[in-house]
Amino acid sequence: MTGSIHEWRRGRLGVEVPVGDAGGVPGSPGPPGPGPVPPLRQGHAGRTAAATPEDDRPLQPRWCPLRGVGHRDARAAGARLGHRLVLPAQARAPRGVLRRSARQPGGRLHPDAGYVNDPRLAAANLAAAAAHRGARFAFRQRVTSLTRAGTVWRATIDGRDPVEAPVVVNAAGPRSSAVKRMVGATDDFTIGVAPMRQEVHHVPAPSQLLAPDAEFFVISDMDLGTYMRPETGGNLLVGGTEPECDPLEWIEDPDAANPHPTVARFEAQVTRAARRFPDLTVPNRPQGVAGVYDVADDWTPIYDKTALPGFYVAIGTSGNQFKNAPIIGSLMDRIIDSVENGHDHDADPVHYTCPHAGHDVDLGTFSRKREANTESSGTVLG
Repeated sequence: MTGSIHEWRRGRLGVEVPVGDAGGVPGSPGPPGPGPVPPLRQGHAGRTAAATPEDDRPLQPRWCPLRGVGHRDARAAGARLGHRLVLPAQARAPRGVLRRSARQPGGRLHPDAGYVNDPRLAAANLAAAAAHRGARFAFRQRVTSLTRAGTVWRATIDGRDPVEAPVVVNAAGPRSSAVKRMVGATDDFTIGVAPMRQEVHHVPAPSQLLAPDAEFFVISDMDLGTYMRPETGGNLLVGGTEPECDPLEWIEDPDAANPHPTVARFEAQVTRAARRFPDLTVPNRPQGVAGVYDVADDWTPIYDKTALPGFYVAIGTSGNQFKNAPIIGSLMDRIIDSVENGHDHDADPVHYTCPHAGHDVDLGTFSRKREANTESSGTVLG
């Protein structure tokens, strides 16, 4: 998703964008397909981290970069990119306000939160829009080397002629660490990134969530280390928020990750959800999906230049940046244009003014050389 929005954004500016992707489709391997991707969460990790999704909020219901793309399927599917779950405007949820859904006292209700129910489709739609703007994609072909030749980068891609460009953006998702090592852009990073396998589980929704008057929405339960959201057909999706009792599943090769849910994790996460919903049963056979996140040490993304001329990164999105999709390309544009015109972003971080909310965003917050973000929850929630 990060790569697709950047490609679309640069294409709008008239920049020719060649794209190399070892996967067969945009967004593969990526986060578990039906996972929650809130466009706004007021309780996000720090002011800057909350400002960018807030600026996206007015765009989410209507934002569709596929306008003008003559691809019927993509245009129709693109409407799903802005799907949101709209809740009553109440900052807090005292006892009873959640009615049949949970009946939990003291919860916080974020009325502008929501989710996209098919992130991979959204990434494909953005890639189609980028192609319409002139981006050229090479799928199922690996970049085997990246070298600097004078003022340009030369990428060697399996089965293709080398591609040259003055600027390269590493938006390789869970493969981003391998790309960094390939070019030697690792020495001055104080924040590391690595691929992590995650699971989201699929179960029939409990009876109280199927009642006609039930308020059925995304629930983040940090006490139990789970999140839940509705799925079509009267079902429920259950994911984890990395509680201390669960080991993190770091992996070496994203392409070798097990794509199927495991019994141990399925039983643990669904059993936790059942503590909130006593009518929820734990099926004998695990159902759901698995995917791979590109996780930063502090679960905060890195949008930055590097010590290598013309080499930039949009990495470490940690499963919590989908809500920033419309704005990530603009943030990277601001950094790239400033640095390529001689600005020292390390010494004097570039700022970005959010066009809708008006917030001033210090892009040094997403620096590769920052101190770890202590306001982060250290989870997929950001």
